[in-house]
Amino acid sequence: MLSNIIWCIENGYKPIINIYPKGGCYSDNGNLWDKMLKQPFDADQEKIMQQGNYIICPINSFVVHARMTDTEDKQKVLFWNKMFKTFAAFNESTQKYFDNEYEIIENKKVVACVGRGTDYTNTKPKGHPIQPDINEFLEKVEEIYTLGNYEYIYLATEEKKIADAFKMKFPNKILENKRNYFDEKYFSDEKIEWISGVHFNRDNDDFLKSIEYMSSINLVSKCDSLVAGLCGGSEIAIYWNGLKYRECYCFNKGVY
Repeated sequence: MLSNIIWCIENGYKPIINIYPKGGCYSDNGNLWDKMLKQPFDADQEKIMQQGNYIICPINSFVVHARMTDTEDKQKVLFWNKMFKTFAAFNESTQKYFDNEYEIIENKKVVACVGRGTDYTNTKPKGHPIQPDINEFLEKVEEIYTLGNYEYIYLATEEKKIADAFKMKFPNKILENKRNYFDEKYFSDEKIEWISGVHFNRDNDDFLKSIEYMSSINLVSKCDSLVAGLCGGSEIAIYWNGLKYRECYCFNKGVY
């Protein structure tokens, strides 16, 4: 969506973002963007629409868009950091949720870790970065954790197997949010291919999964250092962080 915003601005339009997934459970509950983010302009939306000075551009129309390899280029990291700060501001309720969870890492020396499993390592999506073996991952975390004299490790993962391995390796050092793990339901239902198909028995589950995920990545971006398998979550965290990590290590093992 940031790419589409850039396209709109470069072509003289003020973007208005409306996302209504086809057949999705949000389809009758309003614009998805507005549930977590502000519209990317400081003007009255209705007035702009009445003037006709707006556009909803096709998803494939943009020229500039982020690739995961951009995380290796300092200038591109700074570019996307600026784009996020300028055009992807979270709304008041979302920011309040983030601020409340920030207490998990506040005033602590923390290494962040992003560990992807379940659908990512199970389906091995073509062209996506290969994730590290858990033992290799833990060894790298231990190296950076020890050399940097850190106090804690903040772990963002959807897989309990990964969390258990970290807790065994670093007892009483793992910081986590209160979350539901996805792997038990994912691997127990043959019909589920992607973790988006995993649902928990609670009201407004899809929205809660989304804000929990974004809050976790927000925390990752605010830790002192990062060790991660490269994926969408770690990519976004690197852009949000904007080159402030003391150490930033992403495994480069090629792509599936």
